[in-house]
Amino acid sequence: YRPLVSENAISQQEYDAAVAAAREAEANVAQIRAQLDAASLQLGYTTVRAPIAGRASRAQVTEGALVSQTEGTLLTRIEQITPVYVSFSQSASEVLAIRRAIAAGELDLGENEQVEVRLQFSDGTEYPIPGYIDFLDFSVDEETGTVDLRAEFPNPEGILLPGEFVRARIYAGRISNGIAVPQRAVTVNEDGGSVFVVDG
Repeated sequence: YRPLVSENAISQQEYDAAVAAAREAEANVAQIRAQLDAASLQLGYTTVRAPIAGRASRAQVTEGALVSQTEGTLLTRIEQITPVYVSFSQSASEVLAIRRAIAAGELDLGENEQVEVRLQFSDGTEYPIPGYIDFLDFSVDEETGTVDLRAEFPNPEGILLPGEFVRARIYAGRISNGIAVPQRAVTVNEDGGSVFVVDG
């Protein structure tokens, strides 16, 4: 209509009406695009992505069930398989003794300065891969007199299961200038252990 209105082939009023209709159509397109973006965003919320990798347990909500947006609804649990974290407690006095021995140089941690932990299953067999302590609580539980620790274990074959009961043994290092004695040479009584030494 622009060249027609300049030649007076159509009225200015028709041209203005056409321009207004074009602008209204553009506004409608922008509004529909905004609605499409909002719908795409809502559709994105229907796919729940886990922040960790692992194995999902059974579904807590069946397909088609009402899930509220305002309240968090448990859909399923994802159990992390590798690495696995083992939480355990240790006597505060034993942790203090280990820390003092390390500070005094009586225990040698080695190059990586990590404290090794080994696991034993409830049937007595040992888990073949060692783990390392990655968390040591700085407070003592007043009721039990223990300190909470956590060790991280690789679990490439999925042998360790979340929630499983295991025994953890701490290998805090090697004792410098220590003497190894066969167990059968040690006599244990109420006062502790004793070893006879043959001189001359």
